[in-house]
Amino acid sequence: MTRARGPAGSPRARRARARAAALVLAMVAALGMAACTAEEPRAIVVASGADVSPVRIRQQLIDAWNAMPGNRHRQARIVELSPVADLQRSQMAGARGEYDVYNLDTMWTAEFAAAGLLEELPEPEGQDGQDFLARPMEAARYGGALMAYPFNADTGLLYYRSDLVESPPRSWPELWETARRLKAEHPELEAGYAGQFAEYEGLTVNALEIIWGGGGDVLAGGKVVLSGPRNEESLKALAAQIGTTIPREVLDHREADGLRMFAERKVAFLRHWPYAYHVLRGDEKAPPFKVAALPRPPQGLGTAARPSATALGGQNLAVAKGSPRRDDAIDLIRFLTGQHCQRRLMREGGFAPTRHSVYDYPWGEVSGCGGNAADGQPRNAGALPVLERCTEASHTAAACQEWEAFLREVWREVDAARARPALPSYQRFSEVFRREVHRALVAGRPPDIARLSAELAAAATGR
Repeated sequence: MTRARGPAGSPRARRARARAAALVLAMVAALGMAACTAEEPRAIVVASGADVSPVRIRQQLIDAWNAMPGNRHRQARIVELSPVADLQRSQMAGARGEYDVYNLDTMWTAEFAAAGLLEELPEPEGQDGQDFLARPMEAARYGGALMAYPFNADTGLLYYRSDLVESPPRSWPELWETARRLKAEHPELEAGYAGQFAEYEGLTVNALEIIWGGGGDVLAGGKVVLSGPRNEESLKALAAQIGTTIPREVLDHREADGLRMFAERKVAFLRHWPYAYHVLRGDEKAPPFKVAALPRPPQGLGTAARPSATALGGQNLAVAKGSPRRDDAIDLIRFLTGQHCQRRLMREGGFAPTRHSVYDYPWGEVSGCGGNAADGQPRNAGALPVLERCTEASHTAAACQEWEAFLREVWREVDAARARPALPSYQRFSEVFRREVHRALVAGRPPDIARLSAELAAAATGR
């Protein structure tokens, strides 16, 4: 005999209970996701190139931001892109919506702004705005609007063997002659001079500095002005060094290659960036050396407003257009470009600061060249080797004087450095320039100025 089933056991009732249970589970899951979303909003994503500093200082600064009280829901993270600059730029430009902050090469700011990829930023107020160095601040603008904040600066410097040279050359002809003589007198030298001569942005910078140092220019008033005896003489003199003062293998050199040659005592003069100072001072096998400005134009040439002949480099921090974390991203940028982070960038990472107050900081007072109570760190915490030496009583005066002399040199050069052409089509302009210069140097001759001028004129307009 079969027992009759009541309403609660009917198939319809069971289906109803199953639907109700599923609905409850869905509601619980939705509430859980909402709670997670409320507690853990999407991080502020910073797109950047590889950090070449000895201690990965950029990540340390992001960690410091994340650890600050009140930033639990404003966490940030770095996404490191290709170490190859051209690929890095393409990855940033092509990834709309993925990043909130761009760590841009100074020369990309105009291009990204013209393409509508950046948010306009509020001007720093009062003394804070005046603290930024003029040249880096100019490179952060486009069409008069502030599109980024200067994060760190870079400028070309001349490193020279102080055991071989008493004082640095003041002109490029003097440098070429001294380098040739030293190479002939010292068989252990493989090169008289080294720089960045591979076909990449480094060659653009090196060639521009040689042209500027000879009193010439490439672009003025938006027009190509490469034709002229000064430019021709400078490029002809550079080509004449290939295979003699500058070995042919240097035509494949980037930053690390020349730095290694200098550290191994194989070259007398090296054009490099400020961070090379810390690398060399931390290498016990490196030769005695000093740092000076690159050769300037002969007296009466160049412009009084820009006496330096070195190219401005560095990175700018910008907010991606349409970022949902715009306000938080601006706060993060203000933090990273503030005095405390700027001091750490220099002290621990070897990056040139973009603020006057950091260069004017009393690094050598009392017990050494490290931080102070205002930093929230003990003196010399995480400092680079040249600063650590300041804690040793026997080295304090000499090491700190050397450090502060180096800082003054960097300060002068950054504050007077020349910007590369601020063109929306700069990437194309640079590609044409360095390609033709490199081809000519490989052939051991100066480039065809007339043809190069025509190609640069087209590239300057984006053609």
